[in-house]
Amino acid sequence: MNINITNIFYELLEKKITIICITLLFSSGSIIYALMQENIFQASGLYKESVITDAQPRFSAGSLSSVAALAGISTSSSNNKMPEAVEIINSHVFLVNFIKKYEYQDEVFAASKINSDNSISYNSNIYDASNKKWVDGDLSDKDLFKRISSDLYTSRDRITGFTRVTYRHLSPYFAKEFLDNLIFELNDQMRRNDLAQYAKAVDFLNNKLRNEVVESQRAIISSLIQSYLQKETVASISDEYVLSSIEPPYVNLQKIGPNRKLIVIAFTIVGFMVSVLFIFFQLLYRNQNTE
Repeated sequence: MNINITNIFYELLEKKITIICITLLFSSGSIIYALMQENIFQASGLYKESVITDAQPRFSAGSLSSVAALAGISTSSSNNKMPEAVEIINSHVFLVNFIKKYEYQDEVFAASKINSDNSISYNSNIYDASNKKWVDGDLSDKDLFKRISSDLYTSRDRITGFTRVTYRHLSPYFAKEFLDNLIFELNDQMRRNDLAQYAKAVDFLNNKLRNEVVESQRAIISSLIQSYLQKETVASISDEYVLSSIEPPYVNLQKIGPNRKLIVIAFTIVGFMVSVLFIFFQLLYRNQNTE
């Protein structure tokens, strides 16, 4: 018997019960699987560059620029720190150190369920919550970074320059807490880095001022010192040093996943295709045996 479209059609029609049963089996399994999946929530914040970082001292005169260069001070007119902030917030060192500082390893890597009281249950195959120990030994920085990278997102609007930072987690409350602390630590780290640079520059300029005898050069150096002392003061009292919130994170109880309807539809389609292929190969096998 030659296999053609007509034969295949009648074979499928004859085995329609088999097709329905296999499709329903996949569909039922997908429903169970979808219902077993925990809801995923996200916290998101929209940020602009703080006006504080726009107050960097600028140097136009050649002599002023040369003295600043000796101190290792940038004389560039561009003070946009937002791209640097985005790179830091996605960096391995910053994220791992942040998670370890706040002891978020178990929430980030081992959370498996949110209880009715909003507490977090952990995957016992990964983390022993009662003894606070990892089942397979200490969690590696590589695995921790890989996991957090899949849940943390940053996007920057090229037109407005605004940056949105989003974190996804099983708990909407933890997601907000995580993002709040993440932005705080980012601002704090960049502030401390700049303060260290300013302090180093001021020390250098003070030493140069003591050894300078030309009055015009002394005036230039004094102006530099005054500018950086002012910058140190402003940076020291500023909470939102680089990223200033336009829309701060909040507890968003609207789940973003999983898409249970899509899961069921996809599995049902796969089940139908599997049933059709199963019957087709049965027909092909019978045809070969009868030749």
